[in-house]
Formats: sequence, C-alpha cells, structure tokens
Amino acid sequence: MATETYNPRDYDTLPSLHDSATEFVKRDAEAVLDSDIRQLFSDFDASLSQKYGVALLHKHFPIEPTQRLVEFHNTATPWSIKESKKGAAFPHRDGFLVPRAFRFDGTDSSEAKPYEFSFTYEEPKPLTDTEVAFFKSFWTIIIGFQLQNVLGICALGHEPEKDKYQLEITEGKANIMIKGDSVPNSSIIQAVWSFTPDADSKIVKRKCVGGCYAVDQMHGYGTHDYEPDDC
Repeated sequence: MATETYNPRDYDTLPSLHDSATEFVKRDAEAVLDSDIRQLFSDFDASLSQKYGVALLHKHFPIEPTQRLVEFHNTATPWSIKESKKGAAFPHRDGFLVPRAFRFDGTDSSEAKPYEFSFTYEEPKPLTDTEVAFFKSFWTIIIGFQLQNVLGICALGHEPEKDKYQLEITEGKANIMIKGDSVPNSSIIQAVWSFTPDADSKIVKRKCVGGCYAVDQMHGYGTHDYEPDDC
C-alpha cells in the first residue's frame, strides 16, 4: 500500500543520478525490466499500464525538509509546504498536491513511499485494491533483485502533448521537460519506462518515455558508462 504521509528522508536519501545509473548496469536491471517487471504489467489490467511506469530513482538536487518537489506543466520545483501538512495528498491553494513517484526501500514492508508530487485540479482518489496488489507485487520483484534503491514507480501523466517532452534538464532548482531533439543518445540516461500492451498481439512492450541529460552540471555527476539504446 502507499503511505498516507510524506517523510522528507524519502527524498533526501535518494541516490545520485550517476550512482543509480551505475547500479542499474551493475545489477542488470534492464533484464529485470524485460522479464519480471514486464510480466507484472502483463498480469494486471491494462489500465495500470496507462497510469503507471517505472522510474530510475535519483535525486535532482537537495531541498529543505519543509519543501516538496512538485511538478506542474512539465516543470518540477521545490514548493514550501507548512509543517502541519504531513499528508501524502491534500488540498493546496486552489487544487491538490498528489504523489507522482514512489520508492520501496523496506525489506520487511511493501509500503510505497512518495518522494515527488504533482499539482492537479483533480481531487485525488484512494488506491484501488488492484493498485495495492500491483504495488506489492512490484515491491516483491525489486526486493528479490536488490533493486530497491534503483527502481520505483511513477505516474505517467496525461497532460496535452506530454509525449513531446521527454528529456529532463535542470536550470537552477527547476527540472524542466523539453523535446531534446538535438541531444545525442550518448548524452541521455533513460529514467522512465512505460509498459504498454500491443493493440494486436497484446504483448507488453517496454519503451523509454523519459530521460535525463547526463552531462547537466546541476545534476553534478558528469558522464559515465551507461549508454541508452532507445530513448
């Protein structure tokens, strides 16, 4: 299940982009994406494939304990939140803050811990029993392959033209999704994958739908040996 509160530690202890990408290769996480995790999406209702993807866990930059990283219109920035607001989802200004990314770092608990959020005008709904079962099954897989500090679950979102903006860059303390058409694949680290059933064969296919600019100075991690193949 997903926790009903936010703990700043769940963001603060995220690995760096470099460390997470290195562990991704070291632990052969791509093979797990194409086997157990792809089968997981195949086993559950197709609506979950439309709603959720898998994310490479990493921290973009440090934020204060009283802040949360919030995405709105393809840009994520730290928002100051009153300390009295401990909930994972709650009314804020004229809308709502809702979790958009979860990590599962407990070996004895399948609790999904939110670490990034979205601002939305749609009132959040509790997780369904199917979603809870899906999250628990995902936790079982990543614990079994020791990927709890490498992979998490994220909401894919369905903002207009969102598919056009698949490269994340950082300016100051703002993560911005751009088209990135001129950026070579060698400078991109895959960071978000979708798993979609083929309309004809029903076979679930994995696709990179989001990446990070690997040499972005604000990430502070430079280049490394991880080479994307289809982002």
